[in-house]
Order: sequence, then structure tokens, then C-alpha cells
Amino acid sequence: MGIRIENTPHGAGPVIICDYCGTRIHAARDGNYEWAGLSTALGERMAVYFLHKWCSPAHEAQSGIVLDSMELAVMLPYLAQNLRLDFDEALCHAETLSEL
Repeated sequence: MGIRIENTPHGAGPVIICDYCGTRIHAARDGNYEWAGLSTALGERMAVYFLHKWCSPAHEAQSGIVLDSMELAVMLPYLAQNLRLDFDEALCHAETLSEL
């Protein structure tokens, strides 16, 4: 499921949906992004799963693989770095498009 757009009272906005239970992850501390780190080859790309922390063990049992994981709270700084994002500029742009 991953990232979806959800209509809110302030407009449409991205939310993260748990790939195991299908419900929204409301707080970054409640979720992880996880991947099967089976390869260490430079440039290798792996599928990512978004999971509530309490759903992770059941997801691993169902899939039969142990996943590497990071808390959702750290995903945005890593992603911003990889996108060469100027956060202040992005925030300003978002504010002009709609209320956050």
C-alpha cells in the first residue's frame, strides 16, 4: 500500500499506509520502513515496506523473510538528502499551494 493521497479538511495530502494491516500510520514513531537487505551490491534497489512496529513480526512471519528496518522518523531526512531537497524552499512552496 505504501504512500497514498488522503482527502482531509485542508485538502488532499500524502499519508503512509501499513503494508500489513492496511490502516494509516498516524505517528512516525509508530512505524518503520523496512526492506529485505539480501544484497550489498552498489546501486542495488530493494522493495520497501511501510509497517506499524507491532505489525512487523507478523509481516515477517507471513513473508518468510527477516527485514532490515528504520523508524519512519528518520526516513524524511535521508530522502531529503537523496533528493537534494532545500527544505525551507519546499516548505515555502507547499504553504503557497495549500495549508499544511
